Amino acid sequence: MAIKHLLIVDDDPINNIITQKRLSDAVGNLKMTVFEWASEALHQLENKPLPDLVLLDLNMPELTGWDFLEACQAQQVPIEIIILTSSIDERDKEKAKVYPNVKAFISKPLSFNKVEKIVQLI
Repeated sequence: MAIKHLLIVDDDPINNIITQKRLSDAVGNLKMTVFEWASEALHQLENKPLPDLVLLDLNMPELTGWDFLEACQAQQVPIEIIILTSSIDERDKEKAKVYPNVKAFISKPLSFNKVEKIVQLI
């Protein structure tokens, strides 16, 4: 699948800059939209067209990544998601497998090897 538009949902602005830079270097011409609030990202998903892929943090204020996943599942949003989180908890990895639209669970920080994993998935 050729990814043209990526949605990044993460409340850490510095992490977002790093993620955008590393993915831009690896992929090239890729439109990236960033939301620091999951509620804003959910609102964006109500609009068309949908992004091709979402990079989703789990630990965020207001709405967590889990809340975001639940809302996407309840609304049957046909979108693929890669969880990109600081969590290294095996229970989170197992919980993520319940969601059919989650393609991968990647722990931060986003190293060059992890960027390659994301690129292979897209």
